[in-house]
Amino acid sequence: ITNDFVAAVCIRTLKEHGMAIPGDIAVVGFNNDAIGKLIEPALTTINYPGRDMGEIVARNLINHLKGISKLQHTNTIIVNSDLIVRKSSLKKNAAI
Repeated sequence: ITNDFVAAVCIRTLKEHGMAIPGDIAVVGFNNDAIGKLIEPALTTINYPGRDMGEIVARNLINHLKGISKLQHTNTIIVNSDLIVRKSSLKKNAAI
């Protein structure tokens, strides 16, 4: 699913059509938005450091504009994401 809001709508629609979450299908979102905790079952999601990514990009752009770094060279910057497991993706009889 593209984000937690769309995942929440997906869960509601699947439940309206008689599907059990996670019994029939597991649902995972992206963003770790508050809506993921408000729906039933609570949404498994991927939390990514969007703010950190923005700060890294801004710092690199400022350094380039100041002539400190050159964009001809590529850098690999790893930012960690977290999988937050909640009830929307648990196997039957599993506990968090």
